[in-house]
Amino acid sequence: MVNFLSLKRLRLQKSDIFLGSSQENNFTKRFFSEIYIAKQLDGVMKIKVTSKNDVHIIKIEGAIKAGNEFELGEKIEQYIKKGEVPKFIVDLKKVPFINSAGLGTFLNIFKHIDGLNGRIVFANLNSDIENLMEITKLASIFEIYKTLEEAVESFEY
Repeated sequence: MVNFLSLKRLRLQKSDIFLGSSQENNFTKRFFSEIYIAKQLDGVMKIKVTSKNDVHIIKIEGAIKAGNEFELGEKIEQYIKKGEVPKFIVDLKKVPFINSAGLGTFLNIFKHIDGLNGRIVFANLNSDIENLMEITKLASIFEIYKTLEEAVESFEY
């Protein structure tokens, strides 16, 4: 994976790289598109938690990446109470990007909640995050719902 922070410091321009074939030029376009996206993702991640009955709904806004994944883990841990079965919905509607650190955090949270006989489900994944979940095989571990409403209904048995 490309280290976007290093690339940002280098301030590369398209003209800095000469590639001859059209395949290489397509790579260059994709490469610089990813740098542009990374610059857009420099914003702060925001976490809002609401509750419906005994289910905590975690709405995240912004990229989940190295450095802010700890904040996410700590926020979820605040809502795990002794003697209660934890129930969470993670709404990713406003999350454009998750890196490996973010995925690792979700996996650790999942294992912790599963060990307490609780549930954590995910909703509103964009196509990139959905593909990432498929590629990493996390889609076979996590419960994923298309909408927040479907995720909420899954807790109403």
